[in-house]
Amino acid sequence: MTSSQKYVKHPGLTSIKINRPGLNCTQKLIDKYRFVIIRSHNLPIRPKTSSKLPIPVIFLIFFCLFIPSLSQAQFYDTVHRPKLEWFEIQSEHFRVIYHEGLDDLAHRTVNILEKRYPEIQDLIGGQLKNYPVIINGYNDNGNGYISTLHFRMEIEAPPISGKILNHVGSDRLDGLLSHELAHALQFSEFGTNGFTRFLSIFSPDIARSNHGLTPPGFREGLATYVESELNPQVGGRGNFAPFTNQFYQNITGPSPWNLG
Repeated sequence: MTSSQKYVKHPGLTSIKINRPGLNCTQKLIDKYRFVIIRSHNLPIRPKTSSKLPIPVIFLIFFCLFIPSLSQAQFYDTVHRPKLEWFEIQSEHFRVIYHEGLDDLAHRTVNILEKRYPEIQDLIGGQLKNYPVIINGYNDNGNGYISTLHFRMEIEAPPISGKILNHVGSDRLDGLLSHELAHALQFSEFGTNGFTRFLSIFSPDIARSNHGLTPPGFREGLATYVESELNPQVGGRGNFAPFTNQFYQNITGPSPWNLG
């Protein structure tokens, strides 16, 4: 070893012994420590690194690319919520949250959901416990949706609803709740193995959102079947002539797969 060289402690390197003429440095194991003999400029000799991306980085890239493309209905919508007093009804599977003035509607909602739960669960699977159902009467849209982030069901119950919402029967609420309950049970199912079950370990919300990647014709078609067939006397779009005519026109036309 020349005077221009010295020992530098470097515990992170693999210890090997190289003694060939012409090499600029020698790695040598001394007792239990690893030392590297390097030139006097003291630059450490770094081990050769792999060019492959770590697995966590690959997963991060995947989430950044695909999660924003999920259905926008799964993300919380910023709306003005009036200052009202809110109440809650708890049942075996649901927590129905509603504001003042909707007491009768809230009790009907609990009864319908608990009545439909066993038969829809037998068809779809999944399981719900203390599932929040939020009812508001200050939106004229007259619709419902499931959010996989902060997993919940929201029902918009306008004070006035005409035939365009009721279609066939007089109880539109039954058909709407059956439709949304089918979605909720579908999103709650993680399976016993596979990618969705793996994601549920780290983030149940993201795992549920994975179901949003299924074709709309399958996802919405299943919910429409539920609302139409389980209790046809109360309505459902499958029993509504304008809807079924449009369906048959597409399914028998030159591009039947556009329904998907």
